[in-house]
Amino acid sequence: MDWLDIYSLGNSTRLIRKFLIDIASMETDISFTGLYITRKLESFENAIEVMDAFPETFSSIKRNIAHIDKETYLTLEHLEKDALLIEQISLINLKLQMSRPPTPTSFLKGLAKSVMYVRIFSTIETKRLFGEESISIERTIVNCDKLISTLKIAEEIVRHKATLDNDVFKPSRVKESVVIEMIDSAAQQVENSRSLNYETRVLINEYLAEIKAEAQSKAPKWQNIIGSLMIVAAMTSSLADAPGAAQTLQALIRYIVGTSVMKPEPPYLPAPTDQKTEGLDFFSGIQT
Repeated sequence: MDWLDIYSLGNSTRLIRKFLIDIASMETDISFTGLYITRKLESFENAIEVMDAFPETFSSIKRNIAHIDKETYLTLEHLEKDALLIEQISLINLKLQMSRPPTPTSFLKGLAKSVMYVRIFSTIETKRLFGEESISIERTIVNCDKLISTLKIAEEIVRHKATLDNDVFKPSRVKESVVIEMIDSAAQQVENSRSLNYETRVLINEYLAEIKAEAQSKAPKWQNIIGSLMIVAAMTSSLADAPGAAQTLQALIRYIVGTSVMKPEPPYLPAPTDQKTEGLDFFSGIQT
């Protein structure tokens, strides 16, 4: 995942946040004429376009960050599942796009309502901007703030991982979730072995715990991880009742190396020149 994707979502969230604040400031006007008046805002078209794309972009970032930083993933999961940020933005977007110019009857009703209720920016009235209690523009703005701060952290993490890559070795391609899953599988296979003495079992568990912690760190040292995996694979290869552990660790080594090491491009023959080539044997260079 490119850090520019995270940066772009952060900018989109800032635009949505500012747009929602502008809408909240128009509460009195909205009570007179309805949500249609928000179309007069200069940022309306851009905000609608960004909100249309927001759910898909958010889901893509969350899915890709899962194998890079678990803490960031859990925060995004909370914003989506518990704070309902995606749902709130989608509902607001839908209400705005469904808004229509006010009729004379609705205008008179809005005028009567405004005369009766002169409470600007109260929580209840803000919720009623969108005609239903399930939408809270204030809570959505607060959750946008949380998302912006989370994306800043995620961007720094992805930027740092990208700096570890070079033309040959690209560890950012390795999925942390795959590494952790295979380490846990090997640990379980070792645990089920009955031929291990206590000291060896403790030593292997310590190695696996260190490898797992290193893989979950912000900047894993993959050379150290591969070296430790080779040691544990050698220790478990002689176990008669746990051949699976050694095979799992060897498969993990192949995965890390195969995923992160870039294969060189195969050589190609040079393109023919403009020189006369009729009757020329390219392999011997002799005219026939």
